[in-house]
Amino acid sequence: VVGDPTLATAEKGKKIFDAVVAALVELVREFRKRPRGERVDWH
Repeated sequence: VVGDPTLATAEKGKKIFDAVVAALVELVREFRKRPRGERVDWH
């Protein structure tokens, strides 16, 4: 994030935080949809 920190507000911070959390949740959901490959023991 770039800019003047004196213009920040709790409301703006919450909006940004909520957007990042929503994007992370969507990423995890998409990741969980991927097919799992067979496990390989490399030892």
